[in-house]
Amino acid sequence: AWCVISYEQFFCKQFIDSNERFSSSLRGIPVVGDFNGDGFDDLAAVVEPATVASRVYVFPGSPAGLLAKSAADADTIIDEHQANMNICSVVGIGHTTADNYDDLLVGAHKYDDGPRVDAGAAFIFYGAATGITAANTGLADVTLVGDINGRRFGVSVAGVGDR
Repeated sequence: AWCVISYEQFFCKQFIDSNERFSSSLRGIPVVGDFNGDGFDDLAAVVEPATVASRVYVFPGSPAGLLAKSAADADTIIDEHQANMNICSVVGIGHTTADNYDDLLVGAHKYDDGPRVDAGAAFIFYGAATGITAANTGLADVTLVGDINGRRFGVSVAGVGDR
């Protein structure tokens, strides 16, 4: 079993001084899920690097635990597909498609949907044998969007999967 606090400490210690030069704030608490179905929990975390928009990093688990030493060790980096949408929350949501791969839910509370400013959105990425592979939120398997201006849907997300 993974300890989330250990991951947060790991990120704060290992990634702030990495090549990406992450800001001092880790956005939300890192989450775990077996996104590639190999029997080992993987790690997903939202971080806001100092030079680019917020993004989600997904790191693979292994029999020896988390082996990542820097952002370059991420299996996948999910970027924003819209400027300033502010990815702010992430959670593993179990096997929502009953395929034995955990899925990932990502919230972006400043997402604009056409004329609806800051409507917010939540993006679901399905796990697979290759893990989470989408390069940006526009490639999510499912997108849920707030219904009015300022709704800020996705500011906080929670899992309801079958795990």
